[in-house]
Amino acid sequence: MNLALRYILIITSFLWLLFLIRTIIKNKLDIKFSILWIFLGIFIFLIGLFPEIIYLFSRLIGIEIPSNAVFLLMFFIIYCLVFYLYLKISKHNQELLNLNYEIAILKSKIRGDK
Repeated sequence: MNLALRYILIITSFLWLLFLIRTIIKNKLDIKFSILWIFLGIFIFLIGLFPEIIYLFSRLIGIEIPSNAVFLLMFFIIYCLVFYLYLKISKHNQELLNLNYEIAILKSKIRGDK
């Protein structure tokens, strides 16, 4: 890996971690998601320090070009995150539906309908 690219990766991941910690301190990010983002930031920081990690990972899964292994890894992480968020949205939609039913029942009780 090019030395300039390594420096850029280290600096940007460090700045990202600082921004993330600042966001957590201001309570703008849920703690469950912040743990995931912190691990990803640390992982990217470690890749900048030790690029051999990517070379080893790409050899283990049989990919010749390490950048393709990085893309595959990031797509997998994004796919898992989107699936998790979809599950959360589905759960919230069901809760909203249940709340609407409860509101309708309470309105009918207030009006005296049976």
